[in-house]
Amino acid sequence: MLIGIDASRAVRARRTGTETYALHLIRGLLELGLSHRYRLYFNQPPSPELIPPGPHWEPRVMPFPRLWTHVRLSWEMARRPPDVLFVPAHVLPIVRPRRTVVTVHDLGYRHYPAAHRSLDRFYLDLSTRYHVRAASHILADSQATRNDLVGEYGADPARITVVYPGVDKTLRHVDDSAAIAAVREKYGIHGEYVLYVGTLHPRKNLVRLIEAFSLLKSGVKLVIAGQKGWLYDRIFARVQELGVEQRVIFTGYVADADLPALLSGARVFAFPSLYEGFGLPVLEAMACGVPVVCSNVSSLPEVAGDAALLVDPLDTGAWVAALERALTDEELRAELIRRGYAQVRRFSWRRAAEETLKVLERVGQISKVYKTREERRGVRILGVWVDDVTYEEMLARLDAFIAAGGAHQVATMNPEFVIAAHRDAEFRAALDAAALCLPDGVGLLWAGRLLGHPLRQRVTGSDGIWHIAELAARRGYRLFLLGAAPGVAEEAARRLCDQYPGLVVASTYAGSPAAEEESAIVERIRNARADILLVAYGHPRQEKWLARNLVRSGAAVGLGVGGAFDFVAGVAVRAPRWMRRLGLEWLYRLWREPWRWQRMLALPQFAALVLWEWLTSRETNVEEE
Repeated sequence: MLIGIDASRAVRARRTGTETYALHLIRGLLELGLSHRYRLYFNQPPSPELIPPGPHWEPRVMPFPRLWTHVRLSWEMARRPPDVLFVPAHVLPIVRPRRTVVTVHDLGYRHYPAAHRSLDRFYLDLSTRYHVRAASHILADSQATRNDLVGEYGADPARITVVYPGVDKTLRHVDDSAAIAAVREKYGIHGEYVLYVGTLHPRKNLVRLIEAFSLLKSGVKLVIAGQKGWLYDRIFARVQELGVEQRVIFTGYVADADLPALLSGARVFAFPSLYEGFGLPVLEAMACGVPVVCSNVSSLPEVAGDAALLVDPLDTGAWVAALERALTDEELRAELIRRGYAQVRRFSWRRAAEETLKVLERVGQISKVYKTREERRGVRILGVWVDDVTYEEMLARLDAFIAAGGAHQVATMNPEFVIAAHRDAEFRAALDAAALCLPDGVGLLWAGRLLGHPLRQRVTGSDGIWHIAELAARRGYRLFLLGAAPGVAEEAARRLCDQYPGLVVASTYAGSPAAEEESAIVERIRNARADILLVAYGHPRQEKWLARNLVRSGAAVGLGVGGAFDFVAGVAVRAPRWMRRLGLEWLYRLWREPWRWQRMLALPQFAALVLWEWLTSRETNVEEE
């Protein structure tokens, strides 16, 4: 797959949060995605040390004076579109490929409109609203931003994936006192200091920080590091009004090379922002071993966890108290530093790149196995497709699906499925879109022979689950068992793990196919990082559930297994082997479970329709002769 990336922000000389995000995520993708080709679009030539050259990516340098995204990048998309375009910001080119992914970093302008200039606010609102609807999929930096996209713009939650940014590995505590002293001297800092790093604009709430600082009993300095943004005059004016000009230092933009020493030398890092889509400086400070005091709103509790003092950004008194504690309570300081290091380990650019690549692969709908029905060996029975595969071939397909990336639904077909597909359009659509339709029912093998397209082997979900567990144990794939009665999936997982040492069942959950549970269940599966999702809700519910949720679950393979968990767990008894060999398992299940008689009515109906198709096809052949 050819993945195009708007890399224009990554090459800016003075990087803030969005530019840092673009650079590190692009580097991570290039390190990971060796199975794909990348085309990076630049508005100026990148330096070789910025993004190291490699055989699997090509640069497209396209200088243009203004409106680069909408004019120059659009022209490139019209001439040479990639399979999928990723823009690590919220603005897509006017002309673009059919499959696109954007990152929305925050919707702060919706929460604090007065903190933005009118024209900027209008543009941000209009452009974000449009591109949220236009993009195939959206990345959000935090759950807070995801919630805002749903609440403010009515975005479909299924089209939003939260991918947390990481922390630059070069940002770590500097032990060299000479290096810290040199940076202090460079920026005119003498003595201990409280540090803020970020752009200067109203949403950063710096006026309140200055007011709280002016009330501190400690004789420390306040260092405000960052370039001017917009509507910043009030920040400088407040320093003058409070008479703290000698204690507040504005450094301007701080070079990347100076940041670790500047952070390491701080006594406390303060981040009073009114709203953040992520709040990267909080993690950067923690990585450098600095106690953090930050706001308790928007995404900041997600980012800081229990490793910072969280304060109401509108409560000046609370900020005074929190800063005093962080400056003077040595036991608290040590604990915050320890927790900060632990919190930072939860975020990495590699993980962000892995999760982003999964989204790009799903959106690109890449499959290196069978892209079209014509490339698959199988037969249509009453208009419904059934693949002609053996157990061995099924496992090879699953292996290939996982290697290819994307989301691949697998159905275990039987005559009841075929009849139900003619009555239920949603179920039929799920089967038509499935990447693999296994010949589970013996009636399908009979129909295939009668229609002149014999299927070589019956591949059942009940037996297939054991084969899949063996493959997963051998290849290191993670399973998630969803469905069945409470406790059944857990017992099935235990027995599978006993049979195949080394098997990783990431999690199990009974749940239900009810719509109100879907988001919570999907979140469980995503957190478990499952490769193969086995769903035992019974047809057609399990197939419909997978069709709606497999892509956003993050699993590469989703397979409906019906009552297989019951058999594995020993809750239900399978027919004797001789009955299975004769194709009489349906009769045994009817004897054990008489309530199934209504479902079994589909079998004579299926047989009659197949016979009718056979007879009419023979008559057609005779007429043609």
